[in-house]
Amino acid sequence: RFVFVYFQSYILKVLELRVQTNLKSYLLEEVFDKSNYSMADAYFYINDITGHISFFYTALIGLLNSLIQTLGFLTYLILSDTRTIVTFGIGAIVLVYPSKYFVKKSREFMDKAYKIQKESNYEIQKIVDNMFLIKLLKKDREEINNFQNVIIKLNSSLLNNHKYGAINSFLPSFVTMFVFAVLIGFFNFAKILTLDFIGVTLRLFQSIGLISSSINKLVNSQVHIKYFYLMDTNKNMLNKENY
Repeated sequence: RFVFVYFQSYILKVLELRVQTNLKSYLLEEVFDKSNYSMADAYFYINDITGHISFFYTALIGLLNSLIQTLGFLTYLILSDTRTIVTFGIGAIVLVYPSKYFVKKSREFMDKAYKIQKESNYEIQKIVDNMFLIKLLKKDREEINNFQNVIIKLNSSLLNNHKYGAINSFLPSFVTMFVFAVLIGFFNFAKILTLDFIGVTLRLFQSIGLISSSINKLVNSQVHIKYFYLMDTNKNMLNKENY
């Protein structure tokens, strides 16, 4: 099992790096052909956005793996105890609503992070291009403070994105553990629930948590894919002779 897990992770990384290489080469060709990218945009699109888009494939395969695991655990539980699994099935359906909210909030903050990260590149270019003038006017501390404020805003958006994503992935396991604790602690369910049923149910909801986490990653990657698509479909005319 661990050999398969290792090769799966290796193959996924190779796929991710190949996609990243192709995207970086493609965007560098665009920079040459259009000759109208700023330094900030060139660095941002080639170095940052390509990594996020290539990560989409890793998240997609992670989602498919989690779905297969969930199907396997669910099949076992249906065959062993149909009535109890119906109860947990209702609980899983209820979890869809908070999960949908957390994914939406996570995407919202990723969208903000994308825009602020782009802004931070412009700040760097502005400082580098005007270094002589900034030092001459003794505005270096002011520019550094402005840049720090942009980074603080970026970190805040990324932290909120992580926060909602983490809650979304932990929620199914937490709810399952909580329900088991209530059933065993306050009701006479300890005699009914077998150890294997409890173990497989916990693994089932862990897989559901992984599904939620993968969906969250896909949605985050979709933000960058959307902006890449908008950039790619709104190209200006070729300007190869522009130096």
